[in-house]
Amino acid sequence: MIELKRATKKAAGECAAIVHTWMSETKDIPQLHTKENLEKMISQAMPKREVWLIGTPEEAYISLNIQTFQVTGLYVSKNRKWVRKKVIG
Repeated sequence: MIELKRATKKAAGECAAIVHTWMSETKDIPQLHTKENLEKMISQAMPKREVWLIGTPEEAYISLNIQTFQVTGLYVSKNRKWVRKKVIG
């Protein structure tokens, strides 16, 4: 079973590390932001989104816009197809 936990602003660093790793490991994605800049951006967006960390240890996170029922971000730190398959269906 995949563990999900609601992310607080304190978890912005964990989320940033997941995005940074994903960007580093994805061949065609440019590394436009530092991990620190990503953490700041995620922290600022958290009050407007519902964010969940996925896995133990955290290997992914999903960001949701509750007003529009949209997934605004799904990042997996490594090529973990099981995460995408379980979360998206």
